[in-house]
Amino acid sequence: MYNFPYAQKPLVRARKPLDYDILSGGAFVRDFDARLIARNTGWLYLRSFAICLSDLVAARIVLQELGVDGYGLYAAVAGVVGIVAFLGGALDETFRRYFSVEMGRGHEGDAAPVFASAMGISAAFAACVLLVGETAGLAFVRCSLDVPSGSGRSAIWVYQSCLLAAVLGILSKPFVAHAVASERMHLMTVIGCLRAFLMLLIAASLVCFSSPERLFAYAMSLVGSEAIELVYWCIRSKTYASAWLHPHIGGGVLGNMLRFCFLSSFKTIACVAKYNGAEVLLNLRAGVAFNSSWSVAQRLSGMLYTLTGNFIEAFSPQLVKLWARQDRRPFFVLLTSVERYSFFIMWFFAFPVLLFAPEIGKLWLGEGVPPQFAEFVRALTVNIVFDSLGWPLHSAIIADAKRLVGYQVVSSGLMASGFLFACGALIADCPEWTVPAGVTAANALAFVYRGAYLNRSRGLAFGVFFRSVLLPVGFVVSVSAAGAAFFGRHAGLALSALSAAALIRGHAVRRA
Repeated sequence: MYNFPYAQKPLVRARKPLDYDILSGGAFVRDFDARLIARNTGWLYLRSFAICLSDLVAARIVLQELGVDGYGLYAAVAGVVGIVAFLGGALDETFRRYFSVEMGRGHEGDAAPVFASAMGISAAFAACVLLVGETAGLAFVRCSLDVPSGSGRSAIWVYQSCLLAAVLGILSKPFVAHAVASERMHLMTVIGCLRAFLMLLIAASLVCFSSPERLFAYAMSLVGSEAIELVYWCIRSKTYASAWLHPHIGGGVLGNMLRFCFLSSFKTIACVAKYNGAEVLLNLRAGVAFNSSWSVAQRLSGMLYTLTGNFIEAFSPQLVKLWARQDRRPFFVLLTSVERYSFFIMWFFAFPVLLFAPEIGKLWLGEGVPPQFAEFVRALTVNIVFDSLGWPLHSAIIADAKRLVGYQVVSSGLMASGFLFACGALIADCPEWTVPAGVTAANALAFVYRGAYLNRSRGLAFGVFFRSVLLPVGFVVSVSAAGAAFFGRHAGLALSALSAAALIRGHAVRRA
């Protein structure tokens, strides 16, 4: 038995300071390599900076060159491809977890069979996506998708390009998962900077094509970028060349991975329902102009999420490895620290977006701002704030592969309810921005459930979680909102930063 104060009913209530808390100035010696985590986080932030900067510039250029309808058409077609390839997220989670488990075993672990099985699963899944995409998906695009008059042929060509890009992305997943699990984030940074450069090059090259050709050229260029990334990973992964050149279908490792992937697919289906389903719903109800609003707002909120998503990604392998080694006490300390600082990082950037969304739209997109841009951005920004709190809890839960069926079903059902909320809002003739607002409400419900599940099934003490996470979060949000409401937006920003800094400083002093 382990005696750790973050679990329910400890054998002895410890009064001495915790062994470590790398996020608040403590020192680590035994449980994990804090320098490695800090270095990996730095690499991931460098990658995010390059991608975010290129996305900001490329999005404006592409929107201007393709127009609101052209960009909306691409977004609608890409949303259909996302539904066809809906299990891609489950593959990511499965591969990363099993690579992390093997590496957490030290010299006893062997990642080669996992790599071979991962390549076999990826190849089989890519073939299934291609089959479904060329039948049911293609039929939907031809017969049901709402596209501008005279754009039917363009929609088909763009769909084929997006489908090919999705297949290439699926084949890259084992390489990416291995790089993350082995915590070689510098490789992720290299490919991220390469992707950023290609995005800018693709956007700038659109001026070389005539207006009817630009949409197809843009889609095909994205296929080329996916192909270049796959080639890069193949060159970098010479150590496991025999594994990825000879994918393995069979054996105990494959069976375990498929079972875990099946459970993870519930979450992936839920994400597809609430994001891609909501995007298709917008297309059927309001046309491609609101697909542009959704796509641009999602791109902005996605860029915000990378700021905290990288932070979470750097810690997730350590959570899995600590749980695999039965290190419960440091596991829960690390989890609550990640929760708290994940929110602080996100809020520092999200709150200004909430306050100045209209101005950001004009500055970023100029005169081509799609309809209800500010409302879409605000709803999806609140959504990723809940993501910054919910995904660390999810990573902690799936660190143990046992007793996941009930959790995945309930959690996924709550996430997928965002699509139902969106349907209800549009049936009630509410404004289009209530679609992303419904998605946000579902995310909030999923966060509450994950916290309750960790408390009940993994031993996380609610009192400690409330004091360490929920209370600081509520305090910062309340001070920020009150400051903006009573003293103006700029004063609200200042109070928000001061309140977060005071809490971080106070926590560091207490730990010292």
